[in-house]
Amino acid sequence: MLYSHVIDDALEEKIGKAGLPRAVLDRELARLRPVLDKLRAWHDDNTLPLLRLPARSELWGIDAFDQPAVEESKVLTRQYLSQRRKS
Repeated sequence: MLYSHVIDDALEEKIGKAGLPRAVLDRELARLRPVLDKLRAWHDDNTLPLLRLPARSELWGIDAFDQPAVEESKVLTRQYLSQRRKS
C-alpha cells in the first residue's frame, strides 16, 4: 500500500493569494530533507518497525487506517488529556 499526499489544490498558483506560495513549500521541504532522509533510512533498515505497518497490513489483509480500537484509544486519550488540563 503506497500512501501519497497531494497538496496542489492548496498552492497559491492554484487558488490565488489564500494559497501557499510554491517558494515557501520548496524552502520548507528543503529544510525538512535531513529529517525525511532519516525517516527513510529508519524505514529501510527497520529501526522503526511501525513505519512498515501499511505495507505489512496489506500482506496480512487488514486496513491499517481503519482500526476501531485505534480510533477509540485516540478518543479516550483526548478525553484523559482534556480532564488533566482542567485539574
